[in-house]
Amino acid sequence: MGGDGGEGLASELSGAVDSALDAVTQVREAATELRHAEDSNALADARDYALGKQRHKMGKLAVSAAGESLKAAGGAATIATAVTAGLATTPVGWGLAAGAAGLLLGGALYKAGRAGKKRYDDAIDPQRYAPEDAPRREPASKEEALKESLKFWRGVEHGQRQAVAREIYRRAAGDSVPGSKGTAPDMRASARALLVALKAGPAQHGLSEEEWAASLDDPARTASWHTEIAAQLSSG
Repeated sequence: MGGDGGEGLASELSGAVDSALDAVTQVREAATELRHAEDSNALADARDYALGKQRHKMGKLAVSAAGESLKAAGGAATIATAVTAGLATTPVGWGLAAGAAGLLLGGALYKAGRAGKKRYDDAIDPQRYAPEDAPRREPASKEEALKESLKFWRGVEHGQRQAVAREIYRRAAGDSVPGSKGTAPDMRASARALLVALKAGPAQHGLSEEEWAASLDDPARTASWHTEIAAQLSSG
């Protein structure tokens, strides 16, 4: 009887251990699936951001080319001549003058406006794009944020572009880089393909595939990679 009791207890313990191991396995699988989903969503957002920047860059190049053509054709002189001749006293004349001036000056004004909005948003919500280890800053009032937006000599401390760069690098980096361990191979490959598309691949660094991968797996190069990816994401 005692023997039977011992065997029953051993069987129960074995079943409990098996159940515990199954539970641990399920938790790990669920965590892996969750991490994969997070990585996939982050990379999709990064690709969308990069595509948006590239479209914006192409648009700016087109406007710049039009502006240069206008200058080459004597655009500024044309505006002055139109005003002098009285053409600008008519609605059509003013429209022509405004259009030409917009091509000559609009790019600079647009860029200044975007920079001001970024400073405003950063002041209102300073933690939105800040790294996890960044010192916490308190949100500014609308009045304070407006004053901050007018400080054209200051850059944004933590912007969306820098945040996207960190997300891309986190997925492209090797397991030696904190926060990158556990990235699925397909996610890492996708992130590295995105780096190549952003002109931050082995060819641009003059490295072999192995050397480039090693540089991505070097924690000491984290900051430089963040900076480079952010620069490649810029729309100019």
